[in-house]
Amino acid sequence: MWKIKQWLSNFFYGRYGNDTFNFALLVLYFIIAIINVIARNVFSITIFFLIQWTVLLTVIFRCLSRNIAARRRENEWFQRVFYKCIAWFKYNMQRIRDFKYKRYRKCPNCKAVLRLPNKKGKHGVKCPSCHTDFKVNIII
Repeated sequence: MWKIKQWLSNFFYGRYGNDTFNFALLVLYFIIAIINVIARNVFSITIFFLIQWTVLLTVIFRCLSRNIAARRRENEWFQRVFYKCIAWFKYNMQRIRDFKYKRYRKCPNCKAVLRLPNKKGKHGVKCPSCHTDFKVNIII
């Protein structure tokens, strides 16, 4: 048992391991596997099967890679894109939740998005970013 443990320790020494990109790829793998089970068409099963195994082999390759700098760059790129998508989704969900009570308008000068109370009529607004005064017409 000691030799197997030592061999595994030596094998995994200097390998990249797991990160958020690998975790996302594993989630994608399981989503494709579920789609593959649901879709009973022979053509779609073959395509999803190939995509599924490609994703799994990519996860294994990234985990066992010794090129740590390249895998770290890939993970940083993924996190930049992923967290921008998450921020966009959260922002739009907040806008949907606030629909009854707030209105969102852009500043004509700096293009900052302002959250204004939902009061009908013309209002004078001062942008907190650039301190520009402008008029906003809110129609309910």
